[in-house]
Amino acid sequence: MKRIAKSLLALMMIAAILTASLVSVHAASYKTLRYGSRGEEVGLMQTMLNAVMDEEEDISVDNKFGPATLALLKRFQEEFGLTVDGVCGSKTWKKLIAEYEKLSSTASTLSLGSGKYDPDVLEEGESYSISGKITSNYKITKVTVAITPSGNDDPVISKSAKPNNTSYNISKLDKYIKFGSLSAGKYIFSVEAADASGTEKLLLETTFRVEGPDIPDSLFAQTKSKVVTYSLAADGRDYITEHFRVREYASKDGADTILINDKLAALLEDLRREFGPVIITSGYRTVSHNARVGGEPGSLHTKGNAADIYIAGVDLWEVARYCESLGVKGIGLYEPSDGSSGWLHVDVRTTKYFWLNNGNNPISTFN
Repeated sequence: MKRIAKSLLALMMIAAILTASLVSVHAASYKTLRYGSRGEEVGLMQTMLNAVMDEEEDISVDNKFGPATLALLKRFQEEFGLTVDGVCGSKTWKKLIAEYEKLSSTASTLSLGSGKYDPDVLEEGESYSISGKITSNYKITKVTVAITPSGNDDPVISKSAKPNNTSYNISKLDKYIKFGSLSAGKYIFSVEAADASGTEKLLLETTFRVEGPDIPDSLFAQTKSKVVTYSLAADGRDYITEHFRVREYASKDGADTILINDKLAALLEDLRREFGPVIITSGYRTVSHNARVGGEPGSLHTKGNAADIYIAGVDLWEVARYCESLGVKGIGLYEPSDGSSGWLHVDVRTTKYFWLNNGNNPISTFN
């Protein structure tokens, strides 16, 4: 019978209950264990039995020599030609340690073979079927398939399985992975697995995009420039476009008045549909707040015509090139030298001006 280590938890238990060097000590160093024995050495014996014996279910590693441990120890003794007495003496210890060390010295081959697991580009509501075979020379203890928004750590869809076999087809998780429920944006599809050798691997991490309904022309191109005055108290919770509320444009000093150009709002909505969630770090600014943050006098922010933004997980240059393709005239790309996250300034001026890091570094194009 093929013998493989049974679980990552079981292998970690050895380190928890005894030092690693204790495992390789001569079998005579261990006391004889029998039904009713208790203690850490019982837990070590249970862990090794779980690892060596090819059983569907592990016995509990509880440091108590009970009926389940007795039955498994007898099966081990019978399989390896020992006296079947249910007592773990020096000969049984010696054989158990030798078989366990054979397992722990074999490298894991945990891997994901060919299949259909890279959706690339999907339309909102479109379904997608996944497949792909995971194999290992050890029993696979856990497989997790997840979909996570780009730039976010929290999966929107995640499902795990415990195969307890040396192969597993991720298509068995297909019914739980509802691609059609995803809204427009960028996502990361990942497959992680662990096997009984203690190996844990990220077997796949691929980015794909969900696109919203086709729009013949960008909202930016279709919208006329018009500045509208809003109230944070009265209108803050209202949506100015599909994905943005009025309050997201508010001046950071808490002023009630908010000025927003309809054309600017249409541009940010275009970016949201193309790249996913857009964070407005600075929208409208009161004159006093603009001065406090070092903004240029007469900044377009103070007139509701500009916004500073970033999109987690998306390269600023890619966003700048997209804005340029839409016909945006005012684009400034900021990449701090200290390595912190940069941002993109966009505005609705009518005369083209592109720059890097400050207005004194003009460039002709982002392409």
